[in-house]
Amino acid sequence: ISADGITHLINWQSAHVGVQYYFPGLDGRMWVSGNYARIESNNAKLYGETSKTRLAEDWMDVNLFGDVTKAFRLGAEYAYFNDHYADGVDAVNHRVQVSAFYMF
Repeated sequence: ISADGITHLINWQSAHVGVQYYFPGLDGRMWVSGNYARIESNNAKLYGETSKTRLAEDWMDVNLFGDVTKAFRLGAEYAYFNDHYADGVDAVNHRVQVSAFYMF
């Protein structure tokens, strides 16, 4: 609801692309993947406080996974987030995650 008391819909557009590559000679037991996504609004800036209104976000990640055994998998990820706000501020976040999976 905006300052005039009327409910407005925020228009969002999104796109996502991802790729995977399996290393040869390892029977599909190790792979790398990457993703990129973007969301964007052409009207969000009209209905919110500029320092709190997100106009767009870019996100990407890179992952490396390997099956140590048929039941045990290790993985690592690096992710990058960039929030674009209506006041011109970009908020960047870097994340790293390491995972272990036991499949039973």
